[in-house]
Amino acid sequence: MLISIRIVVIGLLMAAMALVGGYFVITKPPKKLTPACSGDAPVFIPTNGGELLLGALNRTQTFSTGHVLTVMGVPVPVCTSISSITIPASTSYKVTLEKQWEIRLRDDKHELVVIAPRITPLLPVAFNTAGIRKNAAGCVLLNSQHTLNALEQGITAELKKYAESPVYINEVKQLGRGVVVKFVKNWLVNQKQYEHAASYTIKVFFADEPISYY
Repeated sequence: MLISIRIVVIGLLMAAMALVGGYFVITKPPKKLTPACSGDAPVFIPTNGGELLLGALNRTQTFSTGHVLTVMGVPVPVCTSISSITIPASTSYKVTLEKQWEIRLRDDKHELVVIAPRITPLLPVAFNTAGIRKNAAGCVLLNSQHTLNALEQGITAELKKYAESPVYINEVKQLGRGVVVKFVKNWLVNQKQYEHAASYTIKVFFADEPISYY
């Protein structure tokens, strides 16, 4: 009787282990899938990491603020101070290189499809201090210089907002595609096994935009 109970217990344990083992097999993450496109093949460009500079946008930005005199909490519009700062800024942009950069070789289409990393600005934004123009004028009852100083302290944060804005990023993408194409071509010319692709069309997409390749 004791032996029978042991056999039953062992059988139950083995069944439980099989169920648990089966559960873990089912829930294992799937293998990495590659795009189901006819004729495409992964190509890996080895790099030393680091950054690929795409270029710079040069813009002159003017920041201004106003200060109205208040008396016992009541604004006096006739006594207003206006302060402004004009800065010639130069914002450089880059993509961060992975140790291996994957592109898709499509022999049937005679093209290479590159998915480049997201573009980011080099911060803080550089600017020419010699070209800065400051102006503070208005009501003599207000401390215009104090307003100007406060405005100047927020310039770095404001330039960062501009640098990261979609308008600026989209503008630099057009320049950046050409730089990435040149980067890939320079690598291809030194690769014997891919010399047949030297004349292929190179399509560049950045990671934060729709990829028509798919």
